[in-house]
Order: sequence, then structure tokens, then C-alpha cells
Amino acid sequence: MGNCLLEVKDLKTYFNTDNGVAKAVDGVSFSVAHGQAVGIVGESGCGKSVTARSIMRLVDYPGKIVGGQVLFRGEDLLSKSEKEIRHVRGKEIAMIFQDPLSTLNPVLTVGDQIVEAIELHHGGSLPADSPLERLNPFVRRRMRDEAWQRALQMMEQVGIPAPEQRMNEYPHQFSGGMRQRVMIAIALSCSPALLIADEPTTALDVTVQAQILELMKELQRKLNMAVILITHDLGVVAEFCDRVIVMYAGKVVEAGPVDNILFDPQHPYTAGLLKSIPRIEDRHRPIQTIPGMVPELYNLPSGCRFRTRCPMADVRCAEEDPPLVDVSHDHQVSCLQAIA
Repeated sequence: MGNCLLEVKDLKTYFNTDNGVAKAVDGVSFSVAHGQAVGIVGESGCGKSVTARSIMRLVDYPGKIVGGQVLFRGEDLLSKSEKEIRHVRGKEIAMIFQDPLSTLNPVLTVGDQIVEAIELHHGGSLPADSPLERLNPFVRRRMRDEAWQRALQMMEQVGIPAPEQRMNEYPHQFSGGMRQRVMIAIALSCSPALLIADEPTTALDVTVQAQILELMKELQRKLNMAVILITHDLGVVAEFCDRVIVMYAGKVVEAGPVDNILFDPQHPYTAGLLKSIPRIEDRHRPIQTIPGMVPELYNLPSGCRFRTRCPMADVRCAEEDPPLVDVSHDHQVSCLQAIA
């Protein structure tokens, strides 16, 4: 595990609802190496985004992280105080959210928002634990100038044209793709070791989506940055990721190198996701779908959670909760049929 940057162990995040306890993340374990791109895929409601928010300690009430460990560089983030986690969040681990327009502050220029992120995490030469307002005006001005220059460099790095002019503009003056570039600039302004991207291209058209993914790949290579990409688009995973984690109803059902998952899926759910992708050569055939619905997280079936939708399920699947076991080198699956 010498190259391991992040290790999630038996993570559990539950939500107390009027209908009962919803187990949004229920015993999730995986690791991310330095410089590695890991995709987390699955249908809506499978626990992808809650896993990411749990890593960042951004789970809101009525949600609560009830168990497990999130080891970042060997230190458990779940045991840190709120003050301590703020030094990690944004600086060491950054996150890009799905809808940049709702994430960006509409009354601040994009330049001010990038500068704020840099100042908050002590970019440049700002001494640790020295808030700007406590510094004398000359030092404060110098720090502000350094942060502004850094922000300008980030705007250029993410490919925003006329960055000096656009630094003084507001989020509503940017297109969807340009707003996402601003979000990437904010996320990377403090050179994080790990970037979590939660469906960063969902609201964008195909052309802009390709540009954003290419930008992220280029920056990842340049900065040797690890990336967790949360998506439901397996085409994006094939293009971007080294490793894939497939989630269903709060659990990891399969994990492995991207080629193993895409070309030799072992779990029926993974196979179903791949078959549901429209293909040009099959354009005259109806698109295959996975029957049924994802179960309610507060009313999960016994045994395997996928069994009510699985064409291979038998009596054992209702009685045993399959563990996640190795089926080949670095390829794990949670299915009684696959490991029989």
C-alpha cells in the first residue's frame, strides 16, 4: 500500500427518515493510488455521491457517517475535528460538483471566488493560521496580489479565453462549459493531491463534455493528481479511468481495472449496465434495460440486494449476502453465481 493515497474502509453513511433508516452507503471499501483515475458508476440512488460527500465530510442532516474509516495519507479523516478537516478539504482534497451555477456565488466575480479559495487555504506565502484581516494592510495587499496572479494563472491553465477580462465577470456571464472550467480552476487552485469530480459533465453538451474531460486528463497528467470520477456514463469511464468501482444500493458489487470491467464483467448488474448502452451497430434493435427498480434504501431485500432484478438469482441469493471477493488479480466481485 506504499503508493496508496486514499483508503476507504467499511464506510457506512445512513439517513434517518420517516420511513426508517436509509443505508445510503453500507460497508463501502476501496483505495486510490497516487495519480490514479478511479470511476464510481451505478444508477441514480446507488450511493455514489454520498460516498464522495462522506470522504469530504460534507454529509448534511439527517445523514450521518456511522462507521468505517477514510484514510488519507494514512490519517483517518473521520477522526479529525471540523477545524482540522477544513485544512484538508479544498487544499489536499478538492471537489467539483455537478451544477456549477448553483455552486458558484452569483454576487461575486469568478476572480474573487478563485482568490477566496487560494486565500482560505493559504496559497502563496501566507503564514499558516494567520487570517488576512489580522495582517497589516501592506502584507495583506501583497498576499492579495499573489493570490490574484495565481487565480489568473489558473484561468489560463483551464483554457478560459481573455482571462484578465473574465476574472471580473460574474457566473451568469459564462456558458455552462466555461462555468465548469471555473469550478476546475477553483478546485485546482491549491494543487490538491486528490480531485473528486461528481458528474462534472452531466449538464453539458457532448462537444463541451469532451473538452472538459480532455482538460481534466491533461491536468491530471501534469499535476500527477489522483481523481475520483463519479458518473453514470460508462463511455466517460472508458475514456478517462484506470479503475472502476460499480455500486448498487449502497454497496460495491464489482471493482477492477477498466478493461476487466468493460470487457469481462463478472456481476450481472455490471453486465446489465453495459448492455443498456445504445450502440450504432444495434440501432434497429430495442435498447436492453435492467428490469425492475432500485430498492428503497430503508427497505432492502434480504441477501443479495440485486436479486429481485437479477436473471441469475436462485434460492441462495435470498439467504446469503455475498462478500466482495477476488475473481482475478485486482478484480473483485460480490455475487454468489460469479464466485461459485
